[in-house]
Amino acid sequence: MISRLGVRTEQPARTTGPAVGAPGVSRRLPPRFYAGLCALVLLTVFGGLAVIGVAISLLPAWHGVAITSGSMEPGIRAGDFVLVNTAPELVRDGQVITYVDPIAGDRVTHRIIEVLDDGSVITKGDANVVADPIPVEPAAIIGAARLIVPFVGYPAYWVSTMQFHWLVLTLLIGVGSVTLARSAWVGEQDEDPEAIVVDLR
Repeated sequence: MISRLGVRTEQPARTTGPAVGAPGVSRRLPPRFYAGLCALVLLTVFGGLAVIGVAISLLPAWHGVAITSGSMEPGIRAGDFVLVNTAPELVRDGQVITYVDPIAGDRVTHRIIEVLDDGSVITKGDANVVADPIPVEPAAIIGAARLIVPFVGYPAYWVSTMQFHWLVLTLLIGVGSVTLARSAWVGEQDEDPEAIVVDLR
């Protein structure tokens, strides 16, 4: 408006109802906030497991192995990530070890059921009925399985079993979780349109 002195002045807009943040006024949080909070928790848990597993596997005398079969169930399941220590004194009867298969060249994680006089070992999967057919030479042994990190080995398992649809679905869920988690992290910045009514007349 124009005052009698000819100088233009501004008047603050009149509002009806209490201001947001005033005592006794609660602010409603949208459902996407809670969905984002849940996604943030899931990302923290699974991301933390993955980081811990990979970090330990990069240490000297440690290796990480993704389990891609159920031959060691129920103790070790397909999709687990096993951390293997290369200390030779850990390789003994009854110990779970990871070794290089002399035929296929793949890494296998099975339990030692017998140590032969020449130092080679007989292995068997806990879920298998019979022992592995070929003794494992000491040079083929990578190390003893010491720690299990659940779920981290699933991507390798899906690739090895050609279940690419699960891999794609997990990637999509991951992207959606990151988006929701960002919403929870940043918070709801916009004011609730029903909390303030502005009279601009």
